[in-house]
Amino acid sequence: MSKVNYECLEDRILVIPVKGKEESKKSGSIITDMKKRQTIECEVVNVGLGRHAPETGTFIATVLAKSDIVLCGLNDTVPMGLEIDLPNENGDIVSHYLLREGDILCKLSKKE
Repeated sequence: MSKVNYECLEDRILVIPVKGKEESKKSGSIITDMKKRQTIECEVVNVGLGRHAPETGTFIATVLAKSDIVLCGLNDTVPMGLEIDLPNENGDIVSHYLLREGDILCKLSKKE
């Protein structure tokens, strides 16, 4: 079986939930409005190059990169976006989620 590479188009982001972070967090919210909203940490697996602004035609590059940890909103118990079952590096089928960059709530960074 040959390995298939996936490349996101435009400003689409392919993410996978971070193991051990599947439960939504109720405290330590970054944005005040998020207290009412459930979120989940995800790892960015693939990123599109960007998109053209409809008003001006100017190219807007994506800010995120592969391996970034991001905060995504939840629909019930899964991240918002289109659910796609894809093989991981071990060949196991795992749920990935395809979102637009604007659907990502924030990028998380660790303080050393």
